[in-house]
Amino acid sequence: MPQDGPTQQDCEQAAGTRWIMHHAQPLVPHHVTLWGDDLYSKAPFCALALHPGFHFLLVCQPDAHPKLYERLAFGQPQGVMGQCAQRRRPGPVTEVALYRFIHEVLLQAGKHTLSVPWLELTVLNAKTGAQLSDNTFIPTHRRSAQNVAQVAQAGRGRWQIANENPNGLKTKGYHLEHNCGHGKP
Repeated sequence: MPQDGPTQQDCEQAAGTRWIMHHAQPLVPHHVTLWGDDLYSKAPFCALALHPGFHFLLVCQPDAHPKLYERLAFGQPQGVMGQCAQRRRPGPVTEVALYRFIHEVLLQAGKHTLSVPWLELTVLNAKTGAQLSDNTFIPTHRRSAQNVAQVAQAGRGRWQIANENPNGLKTKGYHLEHNCGHGKP
């Protein structure tokens, strides 16, 4: 049962901070990229990850970063935001992937905040125009019209790994939620 106090219950950010502090030195030479959800896209965690030389690709939701999205709304009419589109057919439906990216935007309000790159991938049904998905990230890897699709797909890959594997284990005959803890193999 969770108890009050920092020694009683850990949080993901504290665990991520400890992980960076313990594992950065041997891993940084291998050009490791840290993936994470919106929980990690905060200035202290990003600065900690950047200090030893990690790259990161973190989800960055609009409701969690209102000042960043205000700055982005101002940056688009100023012409500082890169944009490109790509038609693709990954399945039975043709999609249009719209990419928007900016090389530097302040992550939060305040004078001494971290400046980060930002990337958005919006996928539309080419025939109906219906929005199929919308993802936003702060990636430290350099983006351009030539590689923005690969960077965005890497961000989507984190979601697929985090969600599709457990869902497959639950629904494709393993039924983990039904037999765990019942003493049956």
